[in-house]
Amino acid sequence: MKQFVLIDSVVDSKDNLTTKEKGLMGGRGSNTLHPDDAYAVEEAVRLKTKHGGKVTALFLAEDATEYPIPKVRDLGVDETVWLKKETWHEDVFTTASMLSEYLKEEEADLILTGSDVWGTMIAELLEIPSVTRVLDMDIRRGDAFLKRKIEEEEEWMKTSFPLLITPPPQVGEAESTSIKRLKTAVQNTEVKLDHRLKGEHSVRRDAGGVSRASYGSDQTLQNILIVGEIQKNQREQCSCEAIAAAEKMVGDGEVTAVLMGEDVHAFSKEMMAYGADGVLEINHPLLENGTPDSYAQALFKVLDDYSFDGIVFPDSPFGRELAARAAVRMRSEPMTGVTDIERLDDGVEFTILSSQRKSKEEKVNGEALGVFTIQSGCFTPGIKEEQKGWKRLVKMEIEDLRMERVDVTDLSFEYERAGV
Repeated sequence: MKQFVLIDSVVDSKDNLTTKEKGLMGGRGSNTLHPDDAYAVEEAVRLKTKHGGKVTALFLAEDATEYPIPKVRDLGVDETVWLKKETWHEDVFTTASMLSEYLKEEEADLILTGSDVWGTMIAELLEIPSVTRVLDMDIRRGDAFLKRKIEEEEEWMKTSFPLLITPPPQVGEAESTSIKRLKTAVQNTEVKLDHRLKGEHSVRRDAGGVSRASYGSDQTLQNILIVGEIQKNQREQCSCEAIAAAEKMVGDGEVTAVLMGEDVHAFSKEMMAYGADGVLEINHPLLENGTPDSYAQALFKVLDDYSFDGIVFPDSPFGRELAARAAVRMRSEPMTGVTDIERLDDGVEFTILSSQRKSKEEKVNGEALGVFTIQSGCFTPGIKEEQKGWKRLVKMEIEDLRMERVDVTDLSFEYERAGV
């Protein structure tokens, strides 16, 4: 089995050396692996021990001495590859695009990374399945059986190779490098990519029926889609918080909610009561506690038929996975962990968590971006006195699913823990 682990590193906070001139990077213990990356390497090595093959660690750096290569080798990888390019790219979509070009040529069976957003974007570009927050993994007859953690619960999924997985976050153990600051390089050759949305000026329409330009145009946030989260036939509070956040973005514009499930009709009036101007309903049996693939197909159907200036997701495992997929579809960098929004005369200012593991915040103007995740508990939804709005049913078929949920009892016979 051919495995690749994407590595980032974090500076040891106990070391106050902060510049290359002071000898920060490499050889002095100033640089260390993030726990998520270390865990991904360990799981790749465990899988190699059981199933054979090769593990390659990919470092993204301008200078190879910036990264703790000896520490990674000590964990048991077979090869380290330093991906380099002269120009840094802080745009996450560009980073994911360049890495996907490299990995496509390598024909990896399994890719592991510590970031669920970044990893999901790469998988979407490679058109392979991705499973986040993986706790355990078994390989049988060429299929992968994975146990993953969703909120406080666990579930088993079955999928095929090639495949990308991420471990659960090791919260509180180290400060993560913010995903929007990941610095990427590609080995030796220049990779030329067109990151603009290709085409179609557009058969899409906005939810109210008015024609709009395709994604990527320089337009203000006047027409926002919020993605509601329904779990076990219960509407999650974060869905209403997403409406409150979207209202701050659009001002006098329109907020549309999309609900995906087996029977979401009962929640439409509730979404309008909390401020949605309209609701798109997608009802399908495969959306009752569905897989990431089924939800993505439903969302992409909406994005094919309608045009929005931006999409707001809850900052939950469900929301982050779909946000990453939508960001690839919209050729946009996702803005994750939004804690506050202020509409100014010259645009919209967002306050975001600069790290999911620290309480540090920063303010950015993100009106040019199109995909946002909203931190839970930061936006207070309010009930409208006048509950008016429109509702439309989106009809679609869900097919070619690359993963399915399985009962853990299906694996009980002669089951051995594979290590992930």
